[in-house]
This record gives sequence, C-alpha cells and structure tokens, in this order.
Amino acid sequence: MSYSFYELIMRASLVSGRGTTVQRIDVHSPNWAGEPYREYLQEKMKGVSANETVTICRGTACVKVENYPKSRPKIYSTNGCIIVTNRGTSSRIL
Repeated sequence: MSYSFYELIMRASLVSGRGTTVQRIDVHSPNWAGEPYREYLQEKMKGVSANETVTICRGTACVKVENYPKSRPKIYSTNGCIIVTNRGTSSRIL
C-alpha cells in the first residue's frame, strides 16, 4: 500500500506541565506549503467579500480580494536564474 505525504495521519505527543502530562494527538496532513496550501487559500478566499483587503508581501502591501491573483503556475522554471558559488565570489546562469 502506498501513501502520499499529504494523506498520512501521524501521532504526536504533546508534553505539558513541566513534563508531567503527556497527551497523544492525531496530526493530519500539513497544509502550510505547496499545492495543499494553495488549495486551502482558494477555499478561504471564496468566503470573503470582494471589498475586503488582504495583506501580502510580508505585510508591506495590501490588495483587494477581487484583485488578488487567482492562481500561479505550478511549475517554476530555473532557466535564467543566477547561482552564486565559491562563497559568493563567482556566479553562473542556469
């Protein structure tokens, strides 16, 4: 049986009270990065009115929900990226 990383349910121990209390909890698939996070944001944005503003760019810019980009390309190309090598003394273009 094969499982995807996002389908696993893991068990975690939550230690509290200076180590005297241990609780076993189920941790579901993480949705804080990649495609699951993108889907999570799309679902959240459906319930928000179009006149609301959203903070983006690490809190330095605001944009209305109606102007928020709906989707981004899923595959990013590294063609033309600059890679710095040798402790920052030289670089090369991919």
